[in-house]
Amino acid sequence: MKNTYRSHYTAIVIIMLLLSGCATQTEVPLGAIPVGATDWVIMDPPRSSPRVSYPDPNTGNDVTKAWSQLKNVEILNLLSDTHSEISIAKLDAGGKATYLVAQATGAVGAYQVVMDYTDYISEDAIDPDSHKKIGIARVGVGLRLTAKITTTAANVDLGSLMALGIAANIKQVKGTMSVDSIGIRIAGAGGPILSNATIDETSIQKTLEAIAVIQSKIADSTTHLDPQVLWVKPNSTESKPLEVARTLL
Repeated sequence: MKNTYRSHYTAIVIIMLLLSGCATQTEVPLGAIPVGATDWVIMDPPRSSPRVSYPDPNTGNDVTKAWSQLKNVEILNLLSDTHSEISIAKLDAGGKATYLVAQATGAVGAYQVVMDYTDYISEDAIDPDSHKKIGIARVGVGLRLTAKITTTAANVDLGSLMALGIAANIKQVKGTMSVDSIGIRIAGAGGPILSNATIDETSIQKTLEAIAVIQSKIADSTTHLDPQVLWVKPNSTESKPLEVARTLL
């Protein structure tokens, strides 16, 4: 009952975030940061996370188990944190991304918008050789919306799905969007829930419907959960994001 209520509540929150947008983004995708940066870095695509360490509820001692050994209800209880984030990048002619700190575009051009909504657990990244902590990671499941668009007007709000739909209706933006479920496989369905759909009112409605279905099924015993490494944060400039992620693979 608790997890069913949580999945319904999460679905409502996610749809509200998709429609209205999130706070100013501070995290940047892999490849867009200089060497030595210690910001949170998105794993795109996410990396598999075969095991998890957590305090045993009976003994209080730390245990490590494969995610596949745990039931859905146990996984959901471990993924007790929720995070939402929007990353907006301006793309140059060569496809290089410059990530913005505001949700409105300052100039006409090509952009990529990534909206992440995840349930996760924080995991320490321990170097296998030195046995020292080199960073932390968010490991979990969720939904990732990626929109690749071209704007025909300046100061277009890219921070929410509703704003994108409005801008598309008045011909200020054109492009496509895809939505992937990360680590969530509903019985009889899997993979992207929306792929390369033109941004318009119809595709946005289908997106919201698909998200509601997935969130309503997340606590179902027939749904398979496979938590992934979603974001990583190096402890220092000496550790690269991929090195942090590899410690959890």
